[in-house]
Amino acid sequence: MQIELATASAVTFLLVSTRMIATLSVAPPFAGGMVPIRVRLGLSVAIGLLIASDPPETSLLSLPIKTSELVVAIGGQVLVGVAFGFMIQLLLTAVQVAGSVIDMSVGFSAGSLYDPMTRSSSAPVARLFQLVSMVILISVNGHLLIIRGVLRSFEAAPLGSLNVEAFGTLFSQGLSHLFVAALEIGFPILAALLLAEVALAIATRAAPKMNIMTIGFGTKSMVLLLVLGLGLPLLVNATVNLLDTALRWGAALIGG
Repeated sequence: MQIELATASAVTFLLVSTRMIATLSVAPPFAGGMVPIRVRLGLSVAIGLLIASDPPETSLLSLPIKTSELVVAIGGQVLVGVAFGFMIQLLLTAVQVAGSVIDMSVGFSAGSLYDPMTRSSSAPVARLFQLVSMVILISVNGHLLIIRGVLRSFEAAPLGSLNVEAFGTLFSQGLSHLFVAALEIGFPILAALLLAEVALAIATRAAPKMNIMTIGFGTKSMVLLLVLGLGLPLLVNATVNLLDTALRWGAALIGG
């Protein structure tokens, strides 16, 4: 039995699948230990077959193609996919950074445990923020928006393109946006903890013999739980806005 495969479809399938697997290996919620590698690979192959069945002429390399050109094109797809996924990962990390700052303020950093999702150690609040943001991301179909963004990137630019100058600019903007977003997310809780510190300082002046170390940790923990319960719904808008910004910046990397 012989199987005939058009060269244009084969090249399109290879390049599209490469960009998809590179993106899904970096971008949340697909990256990390939450989604098995076989699932990411199968999804990338399925999308590659879907696009290869009707390859857009504007996205194909000039045919016939040499082996060296094909290798360079595959490497370019890896760079494009990693860059696209990295912008999403960079901005959504702001939620976890906000949790880490809160952990340090309360004293929960000493309770850091290994996180199998990120393959690193994370404290309780940072872990909570990360899990909640992933739930929000999936509930608003953020995972589908990420896949759709990658698919639209094939319409916006040829298969081998990457705006290196835009990547440098957006990377610097992404870092600054990360810290600003983390501060905005954690500001209500940090402000409440600051007021608790001031109240404890006044109480210490009034009763010098009071064990401030023991009382202070319990007081700040109760304040954290109270404010966290009231302010956790605000994390929904923050996650959605960060995802929207990440997708727009990711599209700008490839001229979309």
